[in-house]
This record gives sequence, C-alpha cells and structure tokens, in this order.
Amino acid sequence: MADPTSNEPQSQGDPYLAFQVSKGEIFAFAATSVREVILQPADTITPMPNVAKSVLGMFNLRGRVIWVGDLAQLLGIPSQFRSDRPEVPLLAIEHGNALMALMIDQLGGMVWLNRQDLRPIAGHAQLQTFCREERPASETGRAIRILDPTVILEPKHWSL
Repeated sequence: MADPTSNEPQSQGDPYLAFQVSKGEIFAFAATSVREVILQPADTITPMPNVAKSVLGMFNLRGRVIWVGDLAQLLGIPSQFRSDRPEVPLLAIEHGNALMALMIDQLGGMVWLNRQDLRPIAGHAQLQTFCREERPASETGRAIRILDPTVILEPKHWSL
C-alpha cells in the first residue's frame, strides 16, 4: 500500500496508524491505542468453536493468549482472510485491560491528522458504529476513517 495520504506533505497533528481493511478503504487508529503490528503465521491462529464468525481464533503472543478478530467482517466489508497466506497482518489494539489482534489487509504507515480536519462520518450505518469521524477525501489523498478502539473492543461485537 502506498502512503495512505498520497503525496500530501507531512503536517502537524495527532499520530494515527493507517491501514487497509479491504482494497481501497483506508482506516486508522490513534497511535496510542495500537500496541504493536504483528505478522503472524496463519497456521498458528487456532480456530475456536462456538464463537462469532468474525473471530478467527487465537494465538500465543509471548505467553499471553490473544484473540484474533476479522475487522472487515465486523465493519460489514468483504473479508480478505485467506488461510493460504504465509503470514497474516494483525494490529494488536488495547484499551484499558482489553487487548485483541485485528486482521487487516495491508499496513499503510503513520499519518498526522489535525482535529479540525476531521468530520463526522456519514453514510454506512455499520461503519458509524465503529468510526466516529473521518478525514474526508481531498485532491491529494483518500478519505481516512478513524476507528474507535473502545467500541471495537466491546465484547458484544465478538460474541454469538
């Protein structure tokens, strides 16, 4: 994935980690909510019975069991998960004591966004649940939707 903001010059603002969940759509988390980026071998993610379809399974990260969620499914976007991939790109996000790894399609990199450039997200109702605001598309870059980790990590979104 190329720089998610195209050829936009670096600006002042808050740091966000940008990524694609599916082809063409760019999302971001505030950098403070991302614990780490992980390239996890697909065959080390253990599927679990009796969990929501959006839960891909779990894996061991340095002695801690981490649940893996399919962020695309949660957002109502066609999933990009393929078990034949040698590695699955994951973002480990946390809020308080909650930690979860979310499968993404492709990492974009750091972007700096000014609060005054962000607008309430419009349109897709399911996305409005998880994205409170976005930086609208401009001549120099595509829209970047800001995800809310506190909402995404709520257990009700990952249970049957």
